[in-house]
Amino acid sequence: MAYLYHIVPREMKGKDLLPLNKLKETEIDLYEKYTEKYMDHPRRKKLLKRKIPKMNCYWNDVIHMLPIDPRKVYYALREAGMRERELSFYQIPLSLFADDNEFAFYHYRPEAYQGPGEDLLDSEITLIKRAELQMLENLRPETKGYYKESIRENRPFGLFHYVPHVFYKGTINISDVKVVKWNEG
Repeated sequence: MAYLYHIVPREMKGKDLLPLNKLKETEIDLYEKYTEKYMDHPRRKKLLKRKIPKMNCYWNDVIHMLPIDPRKVYYALREAGMRERELSFYQIPLSLFADDNEFAFYHYRPEAYQGPGEDLLDSEITLIKRAELQMLENLRPETKGYYKESIRENRPFGLFHYVPHVFYKGTINISDVKVVKWNEG
């Protein structure tokens, strides 16, 4: 079976995963808590206003998911020298979505990436239906290199840099969704 993965929020109200901008409408305290991570760098603040081509929405109007088992990310990070770290993910079966649901596949190619504050290129987004979604088997060499360099230089880094994402504009009921730890299995 195919899955998408989303980090389990430390705090959550209800059983639906919501995009940040929807959270802003219903749970302002949680919205403020989860947007704090964008305030650590002037360019990252621009992510809150980053438009997603072809979806006609903003970065925080969608739920961001990984099309790769997060354990593969964890093992690459450990191989690069990251200290032990706990992180859990919702393992969301594609069967949870209707056949006609539309997703955006963000390719996140190194040669097209222009920085966290810059607009995404149209070529980096592909609109797809559920049946067209394909899971990734491996991380890019550029991702692994980025991890090694960041850890070696002891600088902050993004866990999913150059890892393609799947964007979903909607809510996801996670009542019956399995939770997996990235350092188990």
